[in-house]
Amino acid sequence: MRSPKLRPQTLVFALMLAAVPAAGAPTLRYQADLRGDVAVFGSTLAFDCGASVPAPAGAIASCAGQTNIADTAPDLYWRDAIADSSITPTQARTSATLELPDGAVIKYARLYWSAIKPGAAPDSTATLDWFGGPQVEITADKSWVIPAQLTQHPDWYYYQSTGDATDFVAEWGAGDFRVTDVEAIPLANTTYDIDRGFSAWTLVVFYELDGDDLRNLALFDGFEWVDPGLGQPAVSVDLTGFLVPDGFTAKMAAFMYEGDFKYTGDRFLVNGTPVTNGVNPVDNFFNSSRTYLGTPVSGALDVPRLSGQPDSMAGYDLDTIDVTSALQVGDTSATVGADSSLDIFMLGGFVTSITSLSPNFGAFTKTVVDENGGAVLPGDILEYTITFTNSGNDPSVRTVLTDQLDPGLTLVPGSIRIVSGGAAGAKTDAAGDDEAEYVASTRTITVRLGAGADATHGGSVAVGASAEVRFRATVAAQTGAIPNTAVLKASGQSGGSEKTYRSDGDATALGEQPTIIVVNECQSDANCPAPRPHCDPDTHTCIGCRTDADCPEPARPACQPSGACGECSTTNATLCVGEEPVCDARSGTCVLCTLGQDGDASACVHDADGPSCVAGPNNTVHCGCFDDSECGDAASARVCDYTDQVCISGCRGEGGNGCPDGEVCSSTDTTIGTCVPAPADGGVQDDGGATPDGGGTVLPGSPSSGCGCAAAPPAGSLLAALGALLAVCWRRRRHG
Repeated sequence: MRSPKLRPQTLVFALMLAAVPAAGAPTLRYQADLRGDVAVFGSTLAFDCGASVPAPAGAIASCAGQTNIADTAPDLYWRDAIADSSITPTQARTSATLELPDGAVIKYARLYWSAIKPGAAPDSTATLDWFGGPQVEITADKSWVIPAQLTQHPDWYYYQSTGDATDFVAEWGAGDFRVTDVEAIPLANTTYDIDRGFSAWTLVVFYELDGDDLRNLALFDGFEWVDPGLGQPAVSVDLTGFLVPDGFTAKMAAFMYEGDFKYTGDRFLVNGTPVTNGVNPVDNFFNSSRTYLGTPVSGALDVPRLSGQPDSMAGYDLDTIDVTSALQVGDTSATVGADSSLDIFMLGGFVTSITSLSPNFGAFTKTVVDENGGAVLPGDILEYTITFTNSGNDPSVRTVLTDQLDPGLTLVPGSIRIVSGGAAGAKTDAAGDDEAEYVASTRTITVRLGAGADATHGGSVAVGASAEVRFRATVAAQTGAIPNTAVLKASGQSGGSEKTYRSDGDATALGEQPTIIVVNECQSDANCPAPRPHCDPDTHTCIGCRTDADCPEPARPACQPSGACGECSTTNATLCVGEEPVCDARSGTCVLCTLGQDGDASACVHDADGPSCVAGPNNTVHCGCFDDSECGDAASARVCDYTDQVCISGCRGEGGNGCPDGEVCSSTDTTIGTCVPAPADGGVQDDGGATPDGGGTVLPGSPSSGCGCAAAPPAGSLLAALGALLAVCWRRRRHG
């Protein structure tokens, strides 16, 4: 950490940076009026061997042999109750206890982790777990980085990251939370004088509790360097949105980094006035302590159970202080800040909790009913009901409800109605004649509610009073989800500022959810015309056929798995006969054959099992052949077209399949001909393929030579026939 005298490199930085730009000035992260409060807890991940406070009972910090412990920087990392040189930065783990009153309901939770690390990229994830339960990786939705020149090392950067932890913390509630996997620099026995270093985490949890006072709760976060030596002596934020009532109390918390017990000059300010308690002196407020309302604290389940005393938190401060005396009845704003005349520190965040006088409409719901019943369909009439109750401690004034309709909805004319909480009854859509109107150009319904409301001003809703508004809309969208949210604005009768509330469509989920309806395609078959005549009862979408009976067209009698009608299906393969005997289930059509699973004809090969399925012209498929015998017997009148490798009707005069009895082939050689009726004089070929004149010379490659070729043709065509037969034999030897 930092010595009281500027080091030479610090002087250089001061000359280079007359005023270093803020890495992250604090901004409002979350604010709510709740009957409840906020819990802020956390811990350091490191131990300072040179601190004035030893390791707590039950924990062991092995400082023997550590060098450079005279500075104010930490030297080791904790892994639960052990701190030693073997623990790496990301192995470091500590726990802190979330304590909540019985009946508390968590509304919002956020985790912060911060350290000095190598490299300019912040650590975007940290691991959070509930001891005895599961763990979850929290992903940062915001990170800040302070430039390397301020770390006094060219490759080191300070960072803070934060992520929403509401769902996880709300699920597990009070108990022991642990954080690990935080990136940081090594600490043990480093040869470099770290001077300023830390690694720590914080959880901020807002909760609601019936019967509690109404409090205005706010969280500001950022990551700003406070250093008087570099012209950045202070940081502050302005808080609004509350009204201090009689008998109020006010608390404020700060989590900071690098505050030193040894060096003074740092202050926590409310409305410009330093605040203090017995543990956090007015001029040394950020002193490496964890305190609550003036008392050092550690949770009952914390590991290690650090004392919270000044100098016990290794460069991390987490302090909650009573600031009631810094505010007055009637205040509607405050300034929260910190400054320093010597010590250097970094802001993590401010948290405020102030009793407030205000109306409150946290119980603000919006529901919808389909008047047609069943699944929501285009053209259905929906009735929306909006209700709210003033659960605050001050009547509201200027109470106005608005609702901008989604494009998938069309307002039913004259359907706006105030049920309670104002001038009850049906309202016109026109402006200026009653408490409600509808502006078609912006699709916005406006309703002025409460006692005294009129055509231009909202009225007053008393504490504990409720209101209800209804309207109807026609579903214009064809399918899909239609979200809708109502917005309520009101001020406090006692002078509180105007606040905005949003309706909640799902009371079972954390936060305010839009009210969503899903438009379906059908409720029954009556909503589904051909060619998709059936309604799926699970998805409420129109589908095609379910059985063959839904496919009356003769050319497409089979129901496909897709719901389409086709020539055949996997359960109707017998519909494929003749020259197209196979059902291609992908297309629902009859084909000669089907390709392999990869749909690639190149994967099909000709083998001893029979013809292959090959790709033909125009991406068609067919049974490949290389010989007439693969297309039928010798009298089948089917031959193989060698060019396209397809079986076709035909015959050969010789060297292949011929015709059935009573027919002769029009071809007298190996070319393909057609079967025609036999001449009356009986001039037909004999079994050997020879002509009636007795010519029957056997050529090489004939059946007697093992090639299965026909007998020789007449002498006049010998050379042509010989060439054709040799080609057939060559094909057989190559492929067969």
